Formats: sequence, structure tokens, C-alpha cells
Amino acid sequence: MHKSLFALASVGLALAVGPATALASSSTLEVQDRCDPNTFIPAQIDCTPVTDQGGTATLDELFGSLVAGAPNDGWRFKANKITLRAGQPLNIAMTRGGEAHTITEVDEFGPGCVPEINAILFPGKDPAAQCADPATFTPGIFGGDLIAPGLDFSKPALSKGAPHRFQCMIHPWMQTTVTVR
Repeated sequence: MHKSLFALASVGLALAVGPATALASSSTLEVQDRCDPNTFIPAQIDCTPVTDQGGTATLDELFGSLVAGAPNDGWRFKANKITLRAGQPLNIAMTRGGEAHTITEVDEFGPGCVPEINAILFPGKDPAAQCADPATFTPGIFGGDLIAPGLDFSKPALSKGAPHRFQCMIHPWMQTTVTVR
């Protein structure tokens, strides 16, 4: 079952193209995972590591951690809080791993766009409002900006005021809050 769960997510990506505790000292949101290319590729999930620094985790290890209720902290945004100056862009870079992720602004943290992951981590909750129809895996299902190895980018300056919450809609335990001062 778990291989089909991640295979479904990879189909959406093909069509669409434990939390950190540190406070970021720069304007860069570092995206990290520990996908093991030897177990992810057979499952039809692209895993082209930028680096395997810090080791890798197999697909079974990742799925096992979800079932155990403690998502693998190798899949994370390096900092769970970032503070930017007014006018400063949010730079986004994949610094470890090689699986695709989204950087999606949400009103509150919660379910993502992959029904099978939501069923495990958020039973009984609807998918995030930013998701397209999860049954069809059409382009844009994951909402937000897609980042994969070699596709670093910047978001224009965010507005001051309420905090900006970002999460990966594929791996919804990947979350960070950006404050603009």
C-alpha cells in the first residue's frame, strides 16, 4: 500500500512539473529530505539527491515513521521559524535530499494534498483548501511553488503583519512560519 501512496504523489509531481527547532539566521528557507534513491526509484518516485549528507532513509522507513505517528524528521524545512526584514525576499533552496516538495502558504497547518498521507496523519480531516481534486492528480494539485533539486528560487517580499505559514502539501509535517518586521 505505501508504495502506491508515494507513486500517486509522484504522478502528481510529474504532471505538475520532526520539525526543526532552529531559528533561521538568513532569508533562506532550506528544504531537506533524506530520500534513498535505491528504494524510491523502484517505487517510481524521483529521488535525485542534491547530497546524501546526514544519511538516507528508505521508502519503508519513511512510511513506517508515518504509521508510527512520528514523521521522519529528515523531511523538513531546516528552520521552523524565519524572520525577514520588510522588503526582503524569502529565498528557497533544496540543500539536502532530492525529492520534490512544495512551498505553499496556508492559513493554518494541517492536511496536505495526498489522501493516503492525510488518512494516516490527519484522520477524518479534509484535504487543504489549496489542493486540486486529489482523486485526479491533475496539474497544480499541490498548490504553491514546487521545488526539486536544482530549482532554487525566491518569493517576492511578503507583507508585514500576520505571520506567513508555509508547508509542503506532499509532506505536510514540513512546516515553517515566516515573520516580516
